[in-house]
Amino acid sequence: MKKAVLSLVFVFAFVLSNAQSRQQIIANETAFAKLYGYVKYFYPGDEAASINWDNFAIYGAEKVAGCANKEALKHTLHQLFDPIAPTLQLVDSNENIVFNKQSIIPPSLNGYKTIAWQHVGGQTRALNYEEDPFRSARTNRPIYLAEYSENRVSAPNWVDAVAYRNKKFVVKVRAKLVGGSGFALFYANVDLADKTGGFFKNTADNLLTTSDLTDFEIRGEVDSTGMHIGFGSMLSGSGELWIDNLSVDVQEGNTWKNIYKNDFNADTTGLKSSVVLRGMSPGKPNTYYRAYITEDPNNAREKWLVIKSKQASKQKVQNHTNSFKAYPKVGEYITKNIGGGLKIIMPIALYGTSNNTYPIPDAAKFDELKSDLNAVSSQVKTADSLTTRLANLVITWNVFQHFFPYFDVAKTDWTHDLRDAFANALDDKDGNDFLKTLRKFTAKLKDEHTRVFWGKDQNAYLPAINWEWIENKLVVTKVLDKSLPITKGDIITAIDNQTPKAYFENIEQFISAATPGGLTDRAQTETLLGGKGTSLQLSYLNHDNMPAQVSLIRKLTNGDNNKAQSEGDSVKQIDTNIIYLNIATVSGKTINKLLPQLKKSKAIICDLRNAMFDNWTTNHFIEYLLTKKDTAAHWAQTAHIIYPDQENISGYFTEGFDLVPAKPHLNAKIIFLVDATAYSWAESYISIIAHYKLATIVGQPTAGTNGDVKTLSLSGGYQIMFSGVKITQLDLSPHQGVGTKPDVYIAKTIKGIREGRDEFLEKAIEIANRVIE
Repeated sequence: MKKAVLSLVFVFAFVLSNAQSRQQIIANETAFAKLYGYVKYFYPGDEAASINWDNFAIYGAEKVAGCANKEALKHTLHQLFDPIAPTLQLVDSNENIVFNKQSIIPPSLNGYKTIAWQHVGGQTRALNYEEDPFRSARTNRPIYLAEYSENRVSAPNWVDAVAYRNKKFVVKVRAKLVGGSGFALFYANVDLADKTGGFFKNTADNLLTTSDLTDFEIRGEVDSTGMHIGFGSMLSGSGELWIDNLSVDVQEGNTWKNIYKNDFNADTTGLKSSVVLRGMSPGKPNTYYRAYITEDPNNAREKWLVIKSKQASKQKVQNHTNSFKAYPKVGEYITKNIGGGLKIIMPIALYGTSNNTYPIPDAAKFDELKSDLNAVSSQVKTADSLTTRLANLVITWNVFQHFFPYFDVAKTDWTHDLRDAFANALDDKDGNDFLKTLRKFTAKLKDEHTRVFWGKDQNAYLPAINWEWIENKLVVTKVLDKSLPITKGDIITAIDNQTPKAYFENIEQFISAATPGGLTDRAQTETLLGGKGTSLQLSYLNHDNMPAQVSLIRKLTNGDNNKAQSEGDSVKQIDTNIIYLNIATVSGKTINKLLPQLKKSKAIICDLRNAMFDNWTTNHFIEYLLTKKDTAAHWAQTAHIIYPDQENISGYFTEGFDLVPAKPHLNAKIIFLVDATAYSWAESYISIIAHYKLATIVGQPTAGTNGDVKTLSLSGGYQIMFSGVKITQLDLSPHQGVGTKPDVYIAKTIKGIREGRDEFLEKAIEIANRVIE
């Protein structure tokens, strides 16, 4: 594979000076991307279902890149796909070919059943999960269900660093991940004298996911006030992380000095209580993982530290017939143009016994392909690898092409977007550049759930202010550091020597949002982001309309900012007749305790603004407002997909909340506060309120984004989140891109900000007092 990667580097060096070849590569990769998705998700053969498709994307992207013309591309695609899809026909787009259905009929049908793909929303993970609403499986084939887990654990170590300040160090470890469906990474950090963090780096761009024995190393430099060099491993999800040859070396002059080494050979086998496993509750026994020392099965003198999940790695489900009623029948096929002057004809149902699908591909060619895929090195699967960047675009485009539920809202040419993304990837110099490419690519989907994360992204810090667009001006709305000269209500006139409008427009091209309000809301945070310690140069007008300038240092995390945003009372007694509930932060348990007080209230003001975290514990509150059973049972729709490109969707799995009236019924005047900070679960909440007319809604339209979130993990440490379920209004009219509109619209004013007033809440109190009077 190393030779293959070098050849790709050579190809792209040539492309930089040859526009014709550049366009050829984009055309080649686009054709490969389309064929990749058709075979991965819809060709039902056993061989296709068994390969490592992430590695295949990298392997195939490299192979097609150097094709100089249509014939070369056609030949290469045959080499790639024939071993796993022998009944696939790849022909020139102008050829008139009729699919021979008899070619897929075995001599005898005795013992054969129909094998075809069924997707419930489409699974983006390697395995199906029992609790996941999304599932991909073939008819008459067993499926494997993994116990879904967001659990993770770290095993930290440290050595004293005072004697090694300003010196370079390297942490090394050898490891493998056996079984399960999780992943592992390794990290190193430096703790500073002031208890803050200094150097930090992890291997998120090279996640450990296989049983292949892999060497990792992290290089860094001890900060000038460093106290400790920390290092360790993290296991997320299920599996067994086997660790060996853990070491730390420090450079002194021209030599390296070892200051820590552990091969675990001197340790006693069995549970290792000295390993501190940190999970979601630091300091408490870990519920989901254990650590122990074990001997190597092949060499009793070699020992390993093993961190093992307690949950089952996967469970085989026998006698799986089908996920829903509809499925392609043998004889059904697709004809699709894939670009590059080529089209495919491919069956989407085959006959199969319990042992194999028919016809069986060439075994030697299949084994050779598997060997090539296994040879795809973890060193290639990094964010800096051009091959991997192209492969990641191939994978990403297909997930959305076949399963994203909101193309009717996005109204984008997704194939054209792919070509643009390939062009950008050719110009990207590193993982940071490609992060922007992925964000710009997925911004076209207009879905606020769609966000791209990268483990090595350093632009995650904010200055100690918040700002908003008010009266068409960018206004400071919160200052988190009292020592700053800038104050609430000051008007920003320039950001890093750009107008606020131009600065925002540059950032907004990388943001996915379904409505103008949702876009503005996200941009108001993301325009502040940057590297730790970097500065933001601002020009502004103070309250006296006098110009001033300030340089703000980015040092706060998103967590710090979210905490500041959510500050305030969850429950507040406005007066004897009016009570305030922050639905985003108050617990269901607290609401239940407040029931006698709520029953006496004449008005209840409920706040759904800044609902940054799901708070479904408050769902029961809605039932105290209902006077009849909630019968809207079909507004959450997960598609049943059996054909590519989301054609002829065969139906939906639908659900609602099935809420019922609860006692005591609250007869108070109910007022809800909303704005574009409300999306996702808050959209569901306010949709129910609006549909059953349970409250007066005050504020501004919600963000117009909802749908269970799916996560796509990509090589190089990238993750993409997006909406996986189509959510409508409860009356089945569109919700995405629409949201919930208020009964009473409120616009913030600069005057209100400067006076420290909450004009939304003031209007709600005004409405409440009118009712009380």
